[in-house]
Amino acid sequence: MISLPGLNLAPQAADTVNAPATVVTRTKELAANTEYRFEVAFARTLTIKLQTGTAEFFGTELAPLATYTFQGTKGAVFTWHGCTLEVGGDVESDYVAEETPMLSCANLHFALESLRDGSAAGGSTEMGPRVLIVGPENSGKTSLAKTLTAYAAKCGRQPMVINLDPTEGMLSPPGSFSAAVYSSIVDIEEGWGSSPISGPSLIPVKMPLVYHYGLRDPEEGKVFKPLVTRMALAVMSRLEVDTLSKQAGFIIDSSGAISQGRNGVYENIEHIVSEFSGACDVLNCSFLPPILPLPCKPTNNYTQLSRTIPPPSSFPVAAVSLRTFIDV
Repeated sequence: MISLPGLNLAPQAADTVNAPATVVTRTKELAANTEYRFEVAFARTLTIKLQTGTAEFFGTELAPLATYTFQGTKGAVFTWHGCTLEVGGDVESDYVAEETPMLSCANLHFALESLRDGSAAGGSTEMGPRVLIVGPENSGKTSLAKTLTAYAAKCGRQPMVINLDPTEGMLSPPGSFSAAVYSSIVDIEEGWGSSPISGPSLIPVKMPLVYHYGLRDPEEGKVFKPLVTRMALAVMSRLEVDTLSKQAGFIIDSSGAISQGRNGVYENIEHIVSEFSGACDVLNCSFLPPILPLPCKPTNNYTQLSRTIPPPSSFPVAAVSLRTFIDV
């Protein structure tokens, strides 16, 4: 037996060079209605653990004493009642913000819920809220879409989420358009979650419909409108046979380029509205003034939602009645 390779070898010394570095953690005490905002590079890792209290990440609750890892992203952990976070790793920047738009987002969510209740009470003869989010780059469109989706899922809804921004991949690589029904929680670490091709996951996988676009700017080429038409046809056909998703409605996250338009004409916005049954719920989350020539019908509502947090009491009144457009 002593002749077998490896039996007579002496134990190797511990490798101190490649040993993992000790992560220094720090504690963040968040008061009620505040949020911890951070930006972490792709080459760095940030860990967050909820020690006490309750907190959420774009509408999705953090599990107590569970460690969440972030790389190459921006995010914000919000608390309604106060909490204690254990934060570890390196960040580009982080701070605690006392002024947040979450109260306005919550008011908007409850306004949309009233539309969903109306659809359910009417036997789903009419579709639930149809939300189109438009606005400039880095204005918070995707964050708003995630928050509204997470809140709807927590209320037992199954909204359809549609991504028409080729720079943001939702359950698909960038450069594509996708749509999926969300009937479970939104993944905190993986953004929108994962599709079945990525293997097993603690969070239930989603089954997206994906169309390849291949361009960065929707204003380029002539492919955007035909793909929007195909996506709208597939989505509306699904909603006609899916009662729960029809009651929950849909949320469209669009590219910042289409909000700029061309010479004051917003052809792509008009095309999206017309293809998705001609009625959408619209909300403005940008610092810019409202886009006046939006193709809203007299029955459409247009709501301005700014990061400067306008009075939340204005949202239920504007969003509950009939339909709304959302410009972020």
